[in-house]
Amino acid sequence: MRAPRSAVLALVLAFAFASAAGAQAQVQISGDDHSNAARIAREVLARNAYVYIDRDTILGPEFRTPGDLVVYDAEVRLEGSVEGSAVVLGGDFWIRPGGRVGGSVAVIGGGVYPAGLAVVDRDSIHYTDPRAGLQIETRPTGRDGEYVAVAQITHPPRPAFFAPAVGPFPTYDRVNGLTLSASANINPTRELGGPVFNVWGSYRFEQENKLGGGVRWRVPLGTENLQLTGEASRATRTMDGWIRGDVANSVRALALGRDYRDYWDADVLRAMVERPVGKPLIAGETWLGPRVGVQVSNDRSLQARGPWALLDREGLERFNPPVAEGTIVSLLAGTEYHWRGMSSSFDGDVSLEHALSAPGDAEFTQTLVQATYLSQALRTHTMRVYFRGMAPIGGDAPPQRRGILGGGGTLPTEPIAHFRGDHLVYIESSYIVPVNNIILPVVGPPSLEAVHLAGAAWTGDDEPLWVQNAGVGVIFALARARIVINPADRPFSPKFSFGFYIPQR
Repeated sequence: MRAPRSAVLALVLAFAFASAAGAQAQVQISGDDHSNAARIAREVLARNAYVYIDRDTILGPEFRTPGDLVVYDAEVRLEGSVEGSAVVLGGDFWIRPGGRVGGSVAVIGGGVYPAGLAVVDRDSIHYTDPRAGLQIETRPTGRDGEYVAVAQITHPPRPAFFAPAVGPFPTYDRVNGLTLSASANINPTRELGGPVFNVWGSYRFEQENKLGGGVRWRVPLGTENLQLTGEASRATRTMDGWIRGDVANSVRALALGRDYRDYWDADVLRAMVERPVGKPLIAGETWLGPRVGVQVSNDRSLQARGPWALLDREGLERFNPPVAEGTIVSLLAGTEYHWRGMSSSFDGDVSLEHALSAPGDAEFTQTLVQATYLSQALRTHTMRVYFRGMAPIGGDAPPQRRGILGGGGTLPTEPIAHFRGDHLVYIESSYIVPVNNIILPVVGPPSLEAVHLAGAAWTGDDEPLWVQNAGVGVIFALARARIVINPADRPFSPKFSFGFYIPQR
């Protein structure tokens, strides 16, 4: 009687894996590495109850092993079940939907990629330090068909106690003119992943108080990826860095005489306990990064100095509003939230500041929400929605906690800072189509976009009419050009907006 096809297939697979297990090599891990990944891998090897695979393989749904799995310098796709742990030595381990690993996954010099429907505890996936090196080689034992597979972990060099750091980069704005900075990192324990102190100093050419600088720190707390972070510094501050980053805003200010931000000066002492985003997220994963802390700031107003610009310095003479000068003592809280899907992603952040004391007893509580949603459409097209919202909870926030809208960075049909307030809502929606069959010198292939912008900002209860802009644009590697209109205008008055396109949100 003919055996069923599934039984034959199972028999063939069982014979193949029995052969692989019977011919398995001796596996050794050497090197001074005490990470969780190396510890788990050594425990698996000590149990000596593993299936060893050193060639590209698909482990189908029928595959079952009651012990462990070792992947050595190969690409393995698991659709079946591993009851024990898995070790990846210099290879790639794909856990397909329905694939299951009951224990831990130790990754040494390779990668593991679980699908959203894979059965695996993602907190049980452990990696060695990505800066560590890995050498893998096979050595014959002298007996036919037997060899020793060796994975040697090279511990990364210890960081220097004191080393120059990159940044902050030179900036240019209408209150400081040119600002030059230099920084260095101090690693007191010289341990990878240990505490780090970043010290920097700056010279602000157009400001009366020319010297600035300070120190930032990051100290791991040794549990749940928590860190103690903070800053003690004297520096120029802005609430509008989301409109133009430091580099993009500086280039526009120097070349075109346009500055899209308001400023104040402050001495700040801040201490936070936070859980920053750790390992890269894969499809199906989410990450919550809460934080809480306290901040003391002594704030001072700054005047626009109208420094030199290449084309037109009029925009650098724009009035810089004064702030409520004095000391603000605040409690801070917030959280990041990140989600990754197969073809879409969401990144959000919520911040809350409660002022225990402020100049003139103007105590306030303010919340800030920002989020970006990305989704792939028609394989190569991208839909993007960015949202930013800000509002006080009872009472008005001081001027240094207000934001602006208007100008090429937000609503091009309106003048720069046409809207200003402690209430702010801004939504930017775009549909981006890459044009890959056109490659231009230097800037590469362009992308076309259709864009819709809407927003308003105000203080108190007098909410103004919202402004909408709609238009089209072209995006290059480092520049973006848009033509937009306000649909409420009659007749239409198209506005052209050109900017250096340095993604930051």
